Amino acid sequence: MPAIIRLFAVAQLVGYCFAQGPAFDLATVKVADSVERTSGMTGGPGTSDPGRVRFGKVALISVVATAFGMQPDQVSGPAWIGDMMGPDKYDVMATMAPGTTKEQFRTMLQRLLAERFELAIHHETRKVPGYDLVTTSGGARLNEARPDEPHVPSAETPRPGPVGKDGWPTLPPGPRALTFMMSDRVRAMFQEKSMADLAAALGQMIVNSTGDRPATGLPRVADKTGLTGTYTFRLEFACARCGVKQSDVDTGNAHREEDPVGLPNIFKAIEKQLGLSLAKAKSVEVDHIVVDHALKIPTAN
Repeated sequence: MPAIIRLFAVAQLVGYCFAQGPAFDLATVKVADSVERTSGMTGGPGTSDPGRVRFGKVALISVVATAFGMQPDQVSGPAWIGDMMGPDKYDVMATMAPGTTKEQFRTMLQRLLAERFELAIHHETRKVPGYDLVTTSGGARLNEARPDEPHVPSAETPRPGPVGKDGWPTLPPGPRALTFMMSDRVRAMFQEKSMADLAAALGQMIVNSTGDRPATGLPRVADKTGLTGTYTFRLEFACARCGVKQSDVDTGNAHREEDPVGLPNIFKAIEKQLGLSLAKAKSVEVDHIVVDHALKIPTAN
């Protein structure tokens, strides 16, 4: 089959699959105004504006990554989709029912990309250097979560409760994860969460703690603990990126100290506080999306 016909067939198949899922109540997609200054994503499920989402002056790679719940470095394709300094930027605004879940939102966004950009993709499993999350020789210091009573999951993440005498806020019932950066440290709270959930969050924690972001993107962490339950725990570690301007971090001018507040870095913290360890791994499997086709000019609203 000629390549161009095969690509069209893939685009039709992807569009058909996406069309079966839920759709936004209203959506507009357009090429961003060159004088637009604001950029990034606001709103959506889990925010203070759950019924509306907006991407302002973003590269297509950012929208694709959000649609599939991935980091931008897990998406590749034509160079223009990820050129943050190039002219191809887009404004996307969509509304949905306030009770829309994150999974439904992603399905809606995938469908929108298929309809307006004729997006065609395929998945690949790639191997990159990273870390294995394992238990220490002394064993994990984790108590398996045992909810006292059933609860109904909420589509919108409730706000944390008041801060207690120990300086930590309370969390509403149910599976929750909260990470917040202070001036010199990061505090993370996991409630009824799996080790896979922790592994997925550790890449950003490593970057925040060390202050260094590899050129290949966020470090990848594979769950090799063998722990299959859900757990409630806290994690606190020194943060080299907290209270530092991003421009200083990018240019290497940020003053960094090891364990600047007497707290352990992320590697020591998970060992001391959780009985876990991050072991360097030559190869960690990562899901990767390859964009086979996308329009530079989206179809009309």
